[in-house]
Amino acid sequence: MGASVSIRNQTPYTWHYELVGDGGGSGTLHGWGSVERKLNSRWIHCYLKLRYDNHSSNSFSYEFNSHKQDGSQTFTIIETSGRSLIQLLCDTESNSPTCPNYGKQEEDRIRQQQEEMERRRQEEQRRRQQEERRRQEQLERERTIQQEIERESELSGRKVSKGREKLRQKLSLKGQQRHHQRTQVLHQMIEDDAAAIKRDEHGDLKNKFDELLKKYKITEDKSMQEDKLENRMKNLQNELTLQYFGEPQLSIWCQLTIDCAISQGEQSLTERFSILTAVTELTLTNDSDTDSKEDQLPDWDQKYDFLISLLEQLYSTNPTVAQKLVLSILDVFTEVSEKNKGHLSQILFNMIWTPSEILLFLRGVSGINQDLATSILQTSWIFSLLSLL
Repeated sequence: MGASVSIRNQTPYTWHYELVGDGGGSGTLHGWGSVERKLNSRWIHCYLKLRYDNHSSNSFSYEFNSHKQDGSQTFTIIETSGRSLIQLLCDTESNSPTCPNYGKQEEDRIRQQQEEMERRRQEEQRRRQQEERRRQEQLERERTIQQEIERESELSGRKVSKGREKLRQKLSLKGQQRHHQRTQVLHQMIEDDAAAIKRDEHGDLKNKFDELLKKYKITEDKSMQEDKLENRMKNLQNELTLQYFGEPQLSIWCQLTIDCAISQGEQSLTERFSILTAVTELTLTNDSDTDSKEDQLPDWDQKYDFLISLLEQLYSTNPTVAQKLVLSILDVFTEVSEKNKGHLSQILFNMIWTPSEILLFLRGVSGINQDLATSILQTSWIFSLLSLL
């Protein structure tokens, strides 16, 4: 007497079955499909083996008795309520084995990949949007600055037109005062030069140089003591500059900048000694403060900080030399247009900015469009004139 075995696939996945018994057979059940197989005789030990889709090993090997229920058995493949497991049910047996839901795992893996791809796509989109927003914000800031400069220039122009006559009167008085100040400076320069001619400049400076060494307890190399005074001064200045920075790479730029400025400015030996004195005081009297401060500054800012401090130190003792030095330093900045160098020279000559403020401006506008720098200088010049009203 034979038996009947029904297999129902109530999942969306493909299963391969093998029915082991008298007759039996094997085949494939696609999603939601079913099949019925006949056994020639009833065995106590029959087996239904199920293999998931492309797996090489069986997920189920179910033993059943084909004598039960008049030789009619129904197997049902289902997903558990949470879909995490596949369960095999038999209507004649109490055993209900399970295995992982490989199909659901594959779906989850594909879904996670798609979600990850979508997440990355959205992140990339957000990143591009942020970059574009930052770019637009930067452009808007630049447009706003340019519009503000243009507006201020237009407003200043109107104010200048309305108060031109009053400005002429004020400028006449102020010009006389400035002319008097410049005349005093020129007279001082002439007197200094005349005094240098009258006295033994070289011998006087040699004495001052020796006093400088003694004052700051500087021990000069014996090989340098017989050299020319200007060489001794330059050697000491280089050593002090190196001491200020603590490393050659940073000091070389400042040494070359000062040497180039001195060469182009044609400073006298007395003026060079004034610069050396300022370097000495800057390095040796502010040594501890400089160390702590310079450690926190980038290399570029350290070099600027040294020159600014030098100009401030020099301006407090010898304004004329400080002005000549910063005008010579201007020539070192090749990226600054000749037009802007002319504006800066006028601003310095009219005592609107100090030499250190000129250098601060150069650091601030380094790398920006020269037309924008010109607008800033013209606006500063106009505001200085308006302040006289």
